[in-house]
Amino acid sequence: MHVECRSVNSVQIAQFFGSLLGSEVQEVKYQLNQLITQQSPYLIIDLSSLNFIDVKGLSTFVSVLKRAQYCQGDVLLLNPTIKVRALIELTQLQYTFFIYLDENAAVAYCAQKKTHHTHP
Repeated sequence: MHVECRSVNSVQIAQFFGSLLGSEVQEVKYQLNQLITQQSPYLIIDLSSLNFIDVKGLSTFVSVLKRAQYCQGDVLLLNPTIKVRALIELTQLQYTFFIYLDENAAVAYCAQKKTHHTHP
């Protein structure tokens, strides 16, 4: 598993490559929580290059979502592959996360929410 992080319009995007297994959960959780607390509480997790994820991997995303919400932010999922989408639906996490197929739309959503929280 490999993660590349980048920023688009001040929104953090973490793109996952390969497979995310339970043995990698602590490292991933730490890395994503660092992005949320040090960069922006809005995070997009790009799953377009993630071939496989297990339940522990998905639970990491839920944990990171809770951290983001605590920091008045959100975590969005972007472009899950068919296999990953199947596990998301099996665990019914499509009701927990906003799932986007278009990066520009996901970034626009985060930018709008950031503006709303900055200027009430």
